[in-house]
Amino acid sequence: MFDAWPPRLPKDRRRRGRGLDPARRDRLAGLRADAASQPDDTQDGVVTLRGKVDSEETKKAADDIIGRLEGVKEIRNQLQVVPPERRGEVDARDQAIARALDVKFKEDPQLQDAVIDTRVDAGLVTLSGQVRNAAARSRAVELARAVPGVRSVRNELTSAPLARSG
Repeated sequence: MFDAWPPRLPKDRRRRGRGLDPARRDRLAGLRADAASQPDDTQDGVVTLRGKVDSEETKKAADDIIGRLEGVKEIRNQLQVVPPERRGEVDARDQAIARALDVKFKEDPQLQDAVIDTRVDAGLVTLSGQVRNAAARSRAVELARAVPGVRSVRNELTSAPLARSG
């Protein structure tokens, strides 16, 4: 179960549109567009926010904005705070981690026929997709944790028999 902090008011007691200054609203416009363009991160009313934002304030505001949308039952806010002056460095490191994971997954015999999508946000790796079995899920996490710069790994992989390529 996901516990939100600070505690959220019931939807009928939330303020609608008040307290959000125009500058903050403009900064968050991109978040709304990103959330709308990532339907894979919304399932059964549970919205998962992923990516990088420039401040805790923006992270909390994203949570508030998404919480106001009809049909949202739960928010999993996995946004990573990266100050603007470090954004380029962090993005480059994340891209290097993603490339290293790609190579490791393709070279590993247990994972060669797996379909693994990798997302890296400030060293936080999210693995999603499909692998052959539980052992392959564990192997993918093990490989990801061994890559320099990885702070943590979220395993969202599912297991099911996969068709062999070839």
